[in-house]
Amino acid sequence: MSVKKPALTLLLLFLCVGCQRKIGVNPDESNSGRVSSSPVIKDYLNRKVASKGFGGSAYCAYEILDAEKLGDSEKLYLWAVCQEYYRKGQKLEAGTGSSFPITLTIRKENDNAEVLSHQKPGDGSHYRPDLEAMFSKKALESASSVNNGPLAKLFKAVKQEAGVP
Repeated sequence: MSVKKPALTLLLLFLCVGCQRKIGVNPDESNSGRVSSSPVIKDYLNRKVASKGFGGSAYCAYEILDAEKLGDSEKLYLWAVCQEYYRKGQKLEAGTGSSFPITLTIRKENDNAEVLSHQKPGDGSHYRPDLEAMFSKKALESASSVNNGPLAKLFKAVKQEAGVP
């Protein structure tokens, strides 16, 4: 059985697009409202930000709320959801989980990207002032509507990645 040229071309196009390592966003593009999945960012969130109180593995998903170019780096304003899962006998159990706003500073060089740092707002009475200081106006507006649907998508994406039905 032979593969027709249009089908092969389409398959190659999907493979090429899927292999791109696009990190961050162009401020002119609208990525707000999308669950994003850059391996570099997810790995950073899983290793450096997520809590693992039960010794399990962390899985994170995030939505880009806004982005700003800062010279040779970029600041991303995200809403992230992280959930730890661990094995208890034959069962996969949920451990420590959180949902939070976060900024990441990312440096891109050629096809490589690196997360340089992150910032999260403080707890309690520090939360709102910290959030206003660290987020752009657009990111603040987007963050205020996260509970209206995007949050459910993020939790669903985390469960899918962890292999939880």
